[in-house]
Amino acid sequence: MNPRPTVTRSRVKRTQRPTLWRWLGVLGQRKVSPATIVMIVVGGLFLFNFINQVVRQSQLEQFREEIRGEVSQLSAENRTLRQSVQYYESNDYAEIIAREQLGYARDGDTVILPTFPDHVISNTAIMTQTTVVSDTLKTSNTEPNWARWWRMLSGNP
Repeated sequence: MNPRPTVTRSRVKRTQRPTLWRWLGVLGQRKVSPATIVMIVVGGLFLFNFINQVVRQSQLEQFREEIRGEVSQLSAENRTLRQSVQYYESNDYAEIIAREQLGYARDGDTVILPTFPDHVISNTAIMTQTTVVSDTLKTSNTEPNWARWWRMLSGNP
């Protein structure tokens, strides 16, 4: 008898879907060593830290430019304030204040005070003459200029 012919069955291999470990594997290895995982994590941390440093550096540069702008503005303001202080400490400014606010005059200056008539000549007539009284400062017993102006503007003779 003839032995039965042996039939060999060929198994068809099913293709397996790649697993997560295969994707993480280096050079197609199925297993990923712990050292590789540690290196990937450390490399990721270094990359994250580097990106943070780049962002922080750009923020600091922007802040530095803002500060430079403020410094230039403040230095310009400082220059104008120094010039103002120099002017206010000068003798010219002291003389102006003494003349305008305190009513002082130098010897030989002529102080002019306008005087107004007590009554109007007519309603339609325009005054053709104005009286100007000029006094010269002689000594300290004369009345100050501001007091004469005050008396004239308040209407007291």
